[in-house]
Amino acid sequence: ADRAKASKVKELQLWGECYGRFLGKYLIDDKKEPKHRSKNSVLVFGSEFVYLDNGQKEEKQVMLKFMSDNNSFSQEIDMREIVENSTKSGANANKYVAMARAAFTAEPELGDLPGVIYRDDFLDHVAEYEHLQLANDHPDHVIVMECGSGLDLGDIMRHQRFEGEDELDNVLDIARSIAEILSYLNDVCAIMHGGVHAGHFVSTNDGHFMIVDFTSSDVIGKGVMTQRQSSTGYLPPEQAAITCFENSPLRNVSSTDGSSMNSELQQELMILEKKLEFHKTMMDKAEPQFRPYVQASIEGIHGQIQAIENSTRQEESIPEELEASAQYDMWCFGLVLYQLCTKKHLFYVDGQGNVDLYDLVSIRDFTVRELDTKLSDNFPDEGELHTFIPLVRELLDPDPSKRPSSWESVLDMLECTI
Repeated sequence: ADRAKASKVKELQLWGECYGRFLGKYLIDDKKEPKHRSKNSVLVFGSEFVYLDNGQKEEKQVMLKFMSDNNSFSQEIDMREIVENSTKSGANANKYVAMARAAFTAEPELGDLPGVIYRDDFLDHVAEYEHLQLANDHPDHVIVMECGSGLDLGDIMRHQRFEGEDELDNVLDIARSIAEILSYLNDVCAIMHGGVHAGHFVSTNDGHFMIVDFTSSDVIGKGVMTQRQSSTGYLPPEQAAITCFENSPLRNVSSTDGSSMNSELQQELMILEKKLEFHKTMMDKAEPQFRPYVQASIEGIHGQIQAIENSTRQEESIPEELEASAQYDMWCFGLVLYQLCTKKHLFYVDGQGNVDLYDLVSIRDFTVRELDTKLSDNFPDEGELHTFIPLVRELLDPDPSKRPSSWESVLDMLECTI
């Protein structure tokens, strides 16, 4: 690296300046966009430089997950410790989980967590990388993980087409790999992942997958579900009910007419009602070819109004508390399998996998009839993927008690698709 920095070749100079710069051990390419970014975390790829016995340095590809929220970082470390303990008892976690190689924090009190190293210069190192800065804060922690191939399932679904005679085998191989990961977490580690979606599975060099994130995880049978860190587009209906209630515009403030809506919410409804009147007027004046577009806007506004009204629940309608369960992860797995088969999301999600309030209410109130309509409309008319429909229907049952009772039965149903 020192020789490279002294070189007259500009590319070598830049390489030498970046070599192992972060914490004196990791190379982060700040020219590339982060792999994933959320409100409290950002995931980037990099290299770790390891000293061998002969004094040489070896470069290993790694993922670095930078986090700003202390609770999320502690939660992930705790869940990974449970996975580590299951490995010590004989289970092969390395096959299913992108294991942490190291973890660092700028918070002295978190330096006592298992495997975490406190660095008082952490923030100085982070400040050198503008693309690591988060929306409202700077990251105070990082977890360094195994990298796999560098592609996640979302990349594979976006850039590879599973068609032709190998379509069934490709989908089945991916589904089986993910189901085995979740079975391992639920049955061996007694952990509910709680944030299953395509971006959390990275492919390995042998064609399997590893899971990379534990910020939404909880211990099965013990964790009480409240607000989740996971993407709202992947929440099961029972969790969407809680999230709808907790995100409700209610502020325990009564309006002057005695209703439960606060002034903020009333103002929002007034704006929507004015928009609705405007579009109705437009409909009367629009040329015939433009009326379908105006009608679509009217229906969208109606939906927003309905979502707000549905979200304003009274005290007696507070959803029951939920315990972490395997059936939670089964719903999320069903969404991934549906996406693999149809190349569509069951619900409209943004780039981060989130939905707006209107669609969150739709998830909460999702019915078996709506599911059957989606399956009928969106599964390919021809081909072998129809064999997945019975399993998808069970996984995506709005009633968690009617989802499969075990991952063993899920894996058995996958084998029946052959």
